Amino acid sequence: AAAGALRFEDVVLLGSHDGSWVEGIPWESIESSGAGEGGNLKEDRVIPGPPIGDGGFAMALRRALEHDPSRRTLQTIPVTGVLCSPGRSDLAFLAAGQPVSLYHGPQTQALDAQGAHVYLDVSRSVDAALPMLYNGLNVLGELIAFPLHQFSTEVLDCSLEDLVRGVRRTTGGTRFAPVLEHALARRFGQIVVITDGIGRLPSGIADAFARAGTGLNLVLVGGGPRERRTCPLTALARSVTCLNVA
Repeated sequence: AAAGALRFEDVVLLGSHDGSWVEGIPWESIESSGAGEGGNLKEDRVIPGPPIGDGGFAMALRRALEHDPSRRTLQTIPVTGVLCSPGRSDLAFLAAGQPVSLYHGPQTQALDAQGAHVYLDVSRSVDAALPMLYNGLNVLGELIAFPLHQFSTEVLDCSLEDLVRGVRRTTGGTRFAPVLEHALARRFGQIVVITDGIGRLPSGIADAFARAGTGLNLVLVGGGPRERRTCPLTALARSVTCLNVA
């Protein structure tokens, strides 16, 4: 009687609740979407682990920035003229309409550096490494050009807020062609691709990327000599960095 107009309906839960696969449910089958091709786009959260260093991210991203011909390098430029340089006490004199006695001559100021265009693999095969990858990217946010780009079988933008919240949008599979096409369409001079190296890349797209002269810095997550040899991006990369994030 206290519930009034509230109605309680039966709820049927489909799926496996013990971690095992259930036959006949398409979204619980890897084979249902084809190897490497993924299924429908899904959004979930990555729970970052405790920050225990960047795992080599700083080295990889700084290498990309230092050798990026399209990046505005960090430099100083002269500021001409005689400029007022008031101290704390001078601010009171300025407020009272009195002149300031301290000045300085030409100075230098730094130009802002352009961040790296980063593509992060968020496919199913990188699940175990994603928490540490997110930690490393969060720490190195000042080196990254946002939006960051997540990819599986398609490329989606990821804002700094999404990165901090651990948002991951994926179809589950991996294809490298959308990454290279995305970079070419935006005429990026150089990109950083973070992946485990498992994925497909048609030779036509690889040839077009090589002809464009776009630089690629490859970061292989948990990759050893075998992954370095078999990854289709290795032949296009200016540098290859292997990270052990296990």
